[in-house]
Amino acid sequence: FAGDRAIDTGIPFTMNKWEHIVVYWSTSEIKMWKDGVEVFTTAGEGIDSGGVAYIGSDPDKAWQFIGRIDEVKVWNTSLSDSEISDYYNDTWAHHQSYDYMVAEYLCDEEGPGSQVLTDTGWYANDGQFGPTSGSELADPGWTASGMGGYALACTAAQSDRVEVPDHLSLDVTGPITVEAWVAYVTNADAGIAGKWSAGTGQRSYLLYLDGTGSLGFCVSDDGGSTDAYVLSPLTGYNDNTWHHVVGVYDGAALKLYVDGQD
Repeated sequence: FAGDRAIDTGIPFTMNKWEHIVVYWSTSEIKMWKDGVEVFTTAGEGIDSGGVAYIGSDPDKAWQFIGRIDEVKVWNTSLSDSEISDYYNDTWAHHQSYDYMVAEYLCDEEGPGSQVLTDTGWYANDGQFGPTSGSELADPGWTASGMGGYALACTAAQSDRVEVPDHLSLDVTGPITVEAWVAYVTNADAGIAGKWSAGTGQRSYLLYLDGTGSLGFCVSDDGGSTDAYVLSPLTGYNDNTWHHVVGVYDGAALKLYVDGQD
């Protein structure tokens, strides 16, 4: 990872001499080769399991989302290029990947007046508007201008969000895919969906936008820091237009897809 995780291998190196070093890091193992010979191996590390999942702004008000969110999905596997293209074009029918889905929020099961976001996937990880079951300022609203029906409508002032209680199915520590449709309207860092709370030290995975309008995906292996992230090379996705974003971690590397393109 390009973060703060370090391992002392104990392997000596010779001063002022060229030596060839290769390091491989995955969730299953970490290895190092020196001059073509494997000299170190240890157990790998995955993503920290985190705590409560959020759709929209985080509870610390550090990643406040202003705009619309629709069709949020989470898998405990890394989707392929063709699968992501099919989901973007809505031609997926029934991929085998659907069996690995741990959350699916289509935003079309409810509508105005409802304070529950229904998970139509296998695990019934229903989300609650705001931090409590009652009506409050942190509740997002509903809009009929979604991708195929209703969508969530969030404002920044009260850190509007849906909270999904922690569940084993969402504690994905290995390969993961997070997908959403978003229409964002401002120039500020914003969370889209994930398990990421700096205030509680529970960071796991997060789809987000940065202040330039770039889309991104990040993961943490210790809950306290960002260990790896990937940003879209283009900016300007804060144009209040629907964009499809997918973050993928395959156990070793991160990839980001925007509107069907890697």
